[in-house]
Amino acid sequence: MAGYKNAARKFSESSIDNFCLYVDLDDKKENIAKWFDEKISPIVIPENRKDKVFFMIQEMEAWILKQPEAIEKWANKNKFKQAHQDETVASHRSIMGKNIEDISKPSDKLHTIVQYFYRKTNSQKVKYGKLKNAPDLLDCIDVEQLKNNDSEINRFYLYVHENVSNKTVIEKQSTTVNNSEIRYLTSPSVDTKKKKYCRFKKSGIKFIDYKDPELLKKFLNEQGKILPRRISGTSLKFQHHIAQAVKRARHLALLPYVTDLMSK
Repeated sequence: MAGYKNAARKFSESSIDNFCLYVDLDDKKENIAKWFDEKISPIVIPENRKDKVFFMIQEMEAWILKQPEAIEKWANKNKFKQAHQDETVASHRSIMGKNIEDISKPSDKLHTIVQYFYRKTNSQKVKYGKLKNAPDLLDCIDVEQLKNNDSEINRFYLYVHENVSNKTVIEKQSTTVNNSEIRYLTSPSVDTKKKKYCRFKKSGIKFIDYKDPELLKKFLNEQGKILPRRISGTSLKFQHHIAQAVKRARHLALLPYVTDLMSK
């Protein structure tokens, strides 16, 4: 309960225009209004933002139970043996002729169906586990069929699709503007990479003083880690000297072992 209340609070306080909330309802669809009025009380979501709250009406397994053929496809992919050849998953008493959204604990029903129909060996039943089996089962679901069978998923899909499309258009327009600015404000000269060199060899330096942290910082990144040779251009010999000097400086607290932002 604390989880979705915290999410609802962050959503209600957010000023981001295209921010949305997707939560488990764990209740019947007709009780959505009750969720806003009672379940997240005293948090209040403004009326003009309620259409940006989307609900998973049932457990995720309900999506799978809505498509019995997806369970059969999953079993075939895993080469499980079917125990009851004369029956289909859709004909099982747990789901046949029932509104899946009204079924309590779909995960238990899916576990029962999988155990009833499938075997790893002649005697070993297949057991459904959410973490172990759900990802593969979801891969077997027909997404278009799922959208048609679940109004909330379809509503969420349309919302995301619309916002992603708008964002793409804005980004393309921004890129066009930026490219035009670059075209007229920068010189047309071709950018060439500078050849790296060992500054110690070039300057004739033969000794690196570990008591000089300002020099050593030039060979560390923002997190305080030693820059690799491919970036600094330092020779193998002096890379060893730098590593040794940095370790000594860290030991004497002249340099940090790790940091969020190294000041150069």
